[in-house]
Amino acid sequence: MRSTIAAIGLFCAVSATRCTDTGTRTSSLPIDRAVPEVASKTQLDVDGETASILRDSFGIPHIFAPSNRAVYVAYGFADAEDRLWQLEMSRRAGRGTLAELLGSSYVAADQYTRLVGYTDAELDEQFRGCSRFRSRWRL
Repeated sequence: MRSTIAAIGLFCAVSATRCTDTGTRTSSLPIDRAVPEVASKTQLDVDGETASILRDSFGIPHIFAPSNRAVYVAYGFADAEDRLWQLEMSRRAGRGTLAELLGSSYVAADQYTRLVGYTDAELDEQFRGCSRFRSRWRL
């Protein structure tokens, strides 16, 4: 587990954001620091399109992007900046891997989740179904 945490720390250090001459932060990776800056601007490159996240003086993100995909990627980026720990815990709870992080007292919960939860193949099929729905209704 310590090697995993060390690897994550190294990844975070390597993926630090760059600052441009105008003071605008740019990043292509969702992990760059522990707390988002207030009154800041972040620009993301999403499939060749630029999505902007403007945070006001209260730290509230406002997202501007030319396509729905860019909006969703920017929203995920802002959400991860604010709640990365919560997202990781929810992912682990849904996959039945909490005991790997929190210890053996969570083994029973993980076993139950793996027994009644979705497999990776079932989740992949559900996501494929979402793609078919989106293309059918042009969302």
